[in-house]
Amino acid sequence: MKDIRIEGPSLSLSDTWLKEFEEASKLADDIAGRLRERENIVSSGGDPSQLITSTRRKITALGTCLDRLESLLQNPPEKPVLNEVEVYRRHEMLLGLRYRTKQMAASVSTSSHR
Repeated sequence: MKDIRIEGPSLSLSDTWLKEFEEASKLADDIAGRLRERENIVSSGGDPSQLITSTRRKITALGTCLDRLESLLQNPPEKPVLNEVEVYRRHEMLLGLRYRTKQMAASVSTSSHR
């Protein structure tokens, strides 16, 4: 297995990708918290419609962020500095977060039909 080669300005590209992924993960955690909050509102007899609307917007923003991260992996703006193993690992990270996002989107869709 080769080491990850990071040189000059490419260092910031790699760090930027990881930072953006971390921000996307935090957004996913926020969305999950909103879904739990929605359940609490529903169980107490409240109306979660505003929360659902804002959660949908956040899910859309998360999807856009994941698309950008995937695009950066597939078409790096500079010569690739990550080895194949690291690129694969990052693709797997994206797939996991994208799957989680789809589950949350399905949960929001289900809640609006209740």
